[in-house]
Amino acid sequence: MKKFYILFFLACALFIAPAVHADVIPPNSHYVDRCVKIVNLTDFPDVVLVGYYTGPMVQQGEAYQIKNDECLTKGYKFNALKIYYTTQENFKSLDLKNLNTANLSELILDTDVAGTTVADSNPLIKETLEYSLTKSSNGKYDLYKTQQLSEYNDGTPSSTKTFGKPLVSASFWRSFVCFFVKLFGGNCGN
Repeated sequence: MKKFYILFFLACALFIAPAVHADVIPPNSHYVDRCVKIVNLTDFPDVVLVGYYTGPMVQQGEAYQIKNDECLTKGYKFNALKIYYTTQENFKSLDLKNLNTANLSELILDTDVAGTTVADSNPLIKETLEYSLTKSSNGKYDLYKTQQLSEYNDGTPSSTKTFGKPLVSASFWRSFVCFFVKLFGGNCGN
């Protein structure tokens, strides 16, 4: 019986140990600060973007209005962030404390907004990812990356990459993926 308790304790320790070290930076690595922001919301005065995050450190989802040229947040790094859009008029009736996303349309953001860790051999210490909102011909909105600014810790000058508007919209890819999700009995939502 004593062996059972020892094995049980060791098994529990093996499951708990990774969780305890989840926020520790791995050896020979460093943290990279990341800011992801949407930079052209002033071009769409009737559109309001809402960030909504859920995860292990959130009792129920938390929502906030996304502001132009401000870093997006999702709270704890293991939370998941979704971005929705609505009109100014509809936004006035939303309750951000108890957000019902059923009547909102989702935007696809192709990157994580949280910082990350990289090997010490990589001199990157900060990156700012700028996204722009665009309206497709079918009236749907999409996000696309317009610029990436990178800073380094080894004397390398800061760099800027600029990206053009994609030829195929995110709405196309969302529809493409949704087709297969529905084909196999899933539900795509909005």
